[in-house]
Amino acid sequence: MTRRTLKDRPYRVFNHPASINPILANAMLRTLGPNSLSRVCDVTCGSGTIVIEGALTRQDLSFLCADIDYSYVNGAIMNARNAGVDALIDFVVMDSTRPALREHACHNAVFNPPFGIRIEPMEGIASFYDSLFNSLNHILRNGSSFVLITVRKSIVRRLVKRYGFRLINERVVEQGGIWSSIFKVVKE
Repeated sequence: MTRRTLKDRPYRVFNHPASINPILANAMLRTLGPNSLSRVCDVTCGSGTIVIEGALTRQDLSFLCADIDYSYVNGAIMNARNAGVDALIDFVVMDSTRPALREHACHNAVFNPPFGIRIEPMEGIASFYDSLFNSLNHILRNGSSFVLITVRKSIVRRLVKRYGFRLINERVVEQGGIWSSIFKVVKE
């Protein structure tokens, strides 16, 4: 399907501490299935794996890679340059819970939010996810889809209902010994 193995990607010169496996990133983009000429946003991009994998396979799309940490965005830029796809990706340093994007700026989103495994109490990660979903409600257009991967399944299901999104599907996957779910959601 991809012509080259996705396991070891030579473009990765910078690795975020919680980098997503390129195989999962590719699967998430395929699950999203964006239309040609649309903009796909990763609002928690880390080292840029998801948007880089997208740009390597879909040159008919444009991508936005955003993270709150300047060093991560800089690392994502290095990875994208090394992969030869930096011209297809816009890079932004921003807090995804308070995005510096105009309303409806993204056609779709695909992202790997922090799982918050080390965050205590649990209200901290629940509040973060709530703010993230609120932001998605503003930056995505009606009819847009987004795909995310997380271990926080009950939080996602609750927020999908709260914000009036529709859950299309959920796939359980194993990543690094953790059972996560990939959710596909539509903004109606």
